[in-house]
Amino acid sequence: MSYLIGFLPWIAFAILSASNNPSRDQLILAAAVATVLAVLTTIPAAKKHMIGSLEVGGLIFFPLMIILSIVAPPLTVDKWSSALMSIGLAIAVGVGILVGRPFTLMYAKAAVPEVLWSNPYFIASNKKLSTAWFGGFVVMSISSIISAFFTPSTMGAYLFAWVIPVAVMVAIVFWQQGQISRSREQGAARAKERFDRIIKPGDRVLDFLDHVTARVDKSEAEAMCNALSSLGLVRAWTFADYGDFASGGIRFGDLNVEIIGFDRGSTEHMPNEWVTFEPISLNGLLRELERRGITHGDLDTQKNGDMDIYTRVPLTDMQDEHYATQLCTTFAPTRTMQPDAPANKAGILTVSEVRLNVSPAMSTKWQALAAPLATGAAMNFGQGPTVTLVPADTDGVDTVVVQVADVAAAVTALTTVGLTVDGSTLKLGTLDLELVAS
Repeated sequence: MSYLIGFLPWIAFAILSASNNPSRDQLILAAAVATVLAVLTTIPAAKKHMIGSLEVGGLIFFPLMIILSIVAPPLTVDKWSSALMSIGLAIAVGVGILVGRPFTLMYAKAAVPEVLWSNPYFIASNKKLSTAWFGGFVVMSISSIISAFFTPSTMGAYLFAWVIPVAVMVAIVFWQQGQISRSREQGAARAKERFDRIIKPGDRVLDFLDHVTARVDKSEAEAMCNALSSLGLVRAWTFADYGDFASGGIRFGDLNVEIIGFDRGSTEHMPNEWVTFEPISLNGLLRELERRGITHGDLDTQKNGDMDIYTRVPLTDMQDEHYATQLCTTFAPTRTMQPDAPANKAGILTVSEVRLNVSPAMSTKWQALAAPLATGAAMNFGQGPTVTLVPADTDGVDTVVVQVADVAAAVTALTTVGLTVDGSTLKLGTLDLELVAS
């Protein structure tokens, strides 16, 4: 939701009370319309749990303006209505900054992945934007107060009541757009630096384990993602229906768990489980895989309009009808800054280990893919969970080890939201997640 929607009640009030000395009836009508708009714009924000100080300020200010317009002495509120509105905006935005909820933060959250919400840079950037708006509203308040001392409809009244406030608003909007553009350019530069790295012969290919995928029936996928999110776990990416399948990502501390739902019958050939590693780089990746004797598919880039979402590299000889290993570079962020999950009802902390069953035929492929890391012990990538290869007759995900504050409490919380837990093992479709006390 655009932040301009949050300003809509305030804009409506300014337009409907537009004169240097509005009548009492005009102010009551303007405040009443603004109150209705404040309620209407707050409802969708409340459904998304994204009510900001701007919405709260509107719900308080406009009913007060109705009351003041009725009970205050004649001409008092009429003369100071413009100044009162600017002061109300300054207070609403200032309080949001003081309590650590800058008003721009609520709107910015709607435009970026949830994993970025706790990013210190993201929070600081929004505090900077909200502070600029606060400063602008203070200037507008001072200008509007000065305008009240001029005779209505004179040049001085128009200058301080309209020209200066509007100029301040326009200047802040253009400045904010410049700040956002610079942030995007900096992000693109950081991504380019990362993707420009060249993988040389013998270099490490695997950066970290990004996500493990569980397959469920498509009709259950969204409810499962919503249940995990309702506990307070972060969405690594938003649930989306792509037709034959649907997918959503949930962040279990240091690992993304993808819930993917397929229509029965149309995609029976798809594996039950995937593990997806982030490669060090795409530059030189295919050449290095071939040098190591690992058969792969072509680079498969998925886009959302003109924006790249991810580039996937299937490893064709490390998959069968039940299980697949793949490499995938994500362009949109899917990881939080902290290895532990935020406070949540299940007390889930992080994923400490992922155990993969490896058949004898696949063992040599894993040795080639993981080099120079040794596969005989737990592989520590420096971020994300360790990965342990367990000798087995067939390939697949053995278990995902999830650290929790209290196993019994976690089981209760998970079952309360409708998830299946067998003993201390959370069942997400084809994937088993073992809950262990930290």
